[in-house]
Amino acid sequence: ELGKPLTMSGTLSDITTRKEADELAWRQANLDALTQLPNRRLFREQLETELLRAKRNHHQLALLFIDLDGFKQINDLYGHDAGDLLLVEASQRLKHCVRESDIVSRLGGDEFTIILSELRHLDHVEFICQKLLIALSEPFALGEDVGHVSGSIGVALHPLDGTNSEELMRK
Repeated sequence: ELGKPLTMSGTLSDITTRKEADELAWRQANLDALTQLPNRRLFREQLETELLRAKRNHHQLALLFIDLDGFKQINDLYGHDAGDLLLVEASQRLKHCVRESDIVSRLGGDEFTIILSELRHLDHVEFICQKLLIALSEPFALGEDVGHVSGSIGVALHPLDGTNSEELMRK
């Protein structure tokens, strides 16, 4: 009579376990297990998204492909655990050299990629490449040992070198 409910009914389910399982499945499918960076699959997806954004906003984009020179010797000399330590540290160094909005990924082995989006000046790409090379040339603490690697960087620019992900990756 007063417009107030007299009883309520319903069901309640705790979906925490399902949500945690979904999150774990997503992480395993999209992130590199060692570095927690986007893996090859997520990288390709992010590259496509960034290319669409660059075309829409008429911005330039740079795709950097980074290879760690001397990494195989670290694995051979100090073992795979030391190599893993180096990869984790290298991934952190790469991330610290770029903006938060840029995307650092690990394709596998000692290969990394970086997507520099919303470029206004191409000078920025050269500046970032220099920062990356300097960061990678610093000694790596590998437990009791110290390792040294250097980096090689390949750069492809959108739209100068290609307008789609396949062209950019190839160049």
